Amino acid sequence: MSTYTCPKCGNVESIRPAAKLFYTMNEVADLFEVCRMTIHRDIKRGNIKAIKFGKVVRIPAQSLKKYLAAT
Repeated sequence: MSTYTCPKCGNVESIRPAAKLFYTMNEVADLFEVCRMTIHRDIKRGNIKAIKFGKVVRIPAQSLKKYLAAT
C-alpha cells in the first residue's frame, strides 16, 4: 500500500491497488505454487473457468474464488 500527499492541502491518504479482475495462467500457478501445466489441466477438466481472448487465456478472479471454495 502506498500513500498520496495532496499538493494543495497536504492531506495524506493511503492508496490501495485495484483488485485484479483477470489472471494469467502463470500468475495462478505462482499463487497456488503449482506447475503451469497443472492449471492448464484444471481448465481443460472444467475445474477452473477461463476465457480466451484471441490466443491469450485469462482466468477471472471470480473463477478462482469458486475453485478455492470447492476444494
